[in-house]
Amino acid sequence: MATAIFDAYNAWLALIKTALPTLTANGAIYDGPQAGYVTNTDFVVVGADDLTATGPVVAVDSGQQQWIALMNSTSRHADETFPIFSVLGAWIGNDDFAACRARAKTNINAIFAALAPDLTLGGALTGPGWSGMSVVGMSVAPSPDGPALHVPFVLTCRARV
Repeated sequence: MATAIFDAYNAWLALIKTALPTLTANGAIYDGPQAGYVTNTDFVVVGADDLTATGPVVAVDSGQQQWIALMNSTSRHADETFPIFSVLGAWIGNDDFAACRARAKTNINAIFAALAPDLTLGGALTGPGWSGMSVVGMSVAPSPDGPALHVPFVLTCRARV
């Protein structure tokens, strides 16, 4: 039995780093939740569905495989589906939420623009490839220097394994 989850996760992290070079240069793209509070004004945490949770967070959830038999073949394959969760953050140090939303929108759009032409995440997913990227919420989290906007988003992946 095989899975595409680990390669897809790594490829998704790499794609986001490429899509947001300024955040990458500032060390603001994180692989999973961090031990301390993130202090970057803009950041992305790949592999987390909620940065305010006090316990474990979800990185990948609801993965499923369905076996398929290919016509005229003795080999069997499975179609695998799974979502990869991430959170984009924007913080400005005051209550200017319009500015936070504008920066979040710019960064989400940059990620989608990098993703759109690459259905297989650089080959990490075999056909049919990812099936959607969605913003799944928007929340305001308290911080010592003004609230931060958290925007969870999810990449839904499909692969033949």
